[in-house]
Amino acid sequence: EQGTNYTYQFYTVFNGTRYEGAVHSFRTNGPSVNSWTQELSISDWTYGQEASVPSASAKYGDVVYTYSTEENGEYTAEVPQSAGTYYVKASVAEAPDQYTGLEAIKEFHIYKAVPSYTVPENITATYGQTLADVTLDGRFVWMDNTQTVGDVGEKSFLATYVPEDSINYSFVNNIEIPVIVQPKDLSDMDLSGIDKDTDLNSYELKDGDT
Repeated sequence: EQGTNYTYQFYTVFNGTRYEGAVHSFRTNGPSVNSWTQELSISDWTYGQEASVPSASAKYGDVVYTYSTEENGEYTAEVPQSAGTYYVKASVAEAPDQYTGLEAIKEFHIYKAVPSYTVPENITATYGQTLADVTLDGRFVWMDNTQTVGDVGEKSFLATYVPEDSINYSFVNNIEIPVIVQPKDLSDMDLSGIDKDTDLNSYELKDGDT
């Protein structure tokens, strides 16, 4: 192997006796072939946490770490901060006539964090409405806004929290939002068509199309 030191010694055996010569050494031409003594590794982490430190070591030379958003992209020394998929490269520069260079690449991830939120309170609806008619505060949206609010009383319906920073924070689903369903006020309904001769068993009062 090039760039490697070797030792040797001559000996002979005569009449059962071993005779040894002096120990000599030589070195092959060229730089030593480098190799990893510890493979490149890095742990994933979640946005907002302290960044993980990559780890690797080589037989010869110092290891330098760089980062990229693409495996074959441009690598820089800047440690990623936002959630996403990244690549770290471990490099050992070649030292002419001493040892060869090394390079290894490892994929890692920064996961989205779960945002903090406060569940809205005092949300009211009116009998006959759907959730599309019920406005939510903040960054909440109903998971199924076609759902009717149902009978009068206190109910709960599922919503999703949509973070303002959706790159680094995840959506949160299945959040129960309490809703107070109130009776519908029909006091202004026109009853002028009813008199003493009206057959109330067949008379219809309309609330829109209902």
